[in-house]
Amino acid sequence: MKFTALMPVHNQVKFKFLRKSLDSVMLSTLLPNEFLILIDGPISKKKKLFLKNFCKNNNIIKLVFKKKLGLTKILNYGLKIAKYEIVARVDSDDVNDPSRFYKQIKFLRKNKVDIVGTGIFEINKNKKFKKNMIAEPSLLNYLFFNPLNHMSIMYKKSKILKLGGYPDIKYKEDYALWLLAKLSKYKIFNLNEPLVSCHIDNQTFSRRKSISSIISEFLILKLIIKKNYLFFPISLISFLLRITFLLLPKPIYRSSKRILNK
Repeated sequence: MKFTALMPVHNQVKFKFLRKSLDSVMLSTLLPNEFLILIDGPISKKKKLFLKNFCKNNNIIKLVFKKKLGLTKILNYGLKIAKYEIVARVDSDDVNDPSRFYKQIKFLRKNKVDIVGTGIFEINKNKKFKKNMIAEPSLLNYLFFNPLNHMSIMYKKSKILKLGGYPDIKYKEDYALWLLAKLSKYKIFNLNEPLVSCHIDNQTFSRRKSISSIISEFLILKLIIKKNYLFFPISLISFLLRITFLLLPKPIYRSSKRILNK
């Protein structure tokens, strides 16, 4: 089963994390048949030179430079040009377990699913936290929280494009997509084993609690109602609870996230 690994890269990513992420893909037990690296806007000369050298003499890597599009548009562009039906999302600052692709492809071969994610490790400075995931989240789960880790996802390209790709909702484009997929009765599963390690810091929490993030919650509510107005009452309750959660003081918010992820 052939697949494309899809990695958007922007200039804000730290060089040391970018290098580790790229190496983790190329050291995988099962290599992608296409490794699509999409450069979203201008990047430093150091990163550009490194990426060009990284791609030399390797036929599976395709390096594409684009003007600044933003995450949603660069992902949708990548989906359209991806060569294979199965696409693995890869973040440019996260490290993939060597067995990640092998285990997800093996699962897709044995099961009729459209989207498969995994558990993750979140690393903050020297502390490492395991983020457990529900194997088969219910619709109720999706309405109250994001039950998938975007950086761990592998999905069927045609199914995502059928939904119109990623909705243009800042910081929530993945959550919005999973909601659409679940409401469209797609088969979605999580491998609970943590197969990606991602770095989080104060900026991560700041983005999650920003005004833009709160506005995006309202857009999520509109998206659900547009898809099926019968979900309005429970979606409104979910919206109010999620907004309240985002407005918690940062220390309480962070502690609550860790407790909920256990």
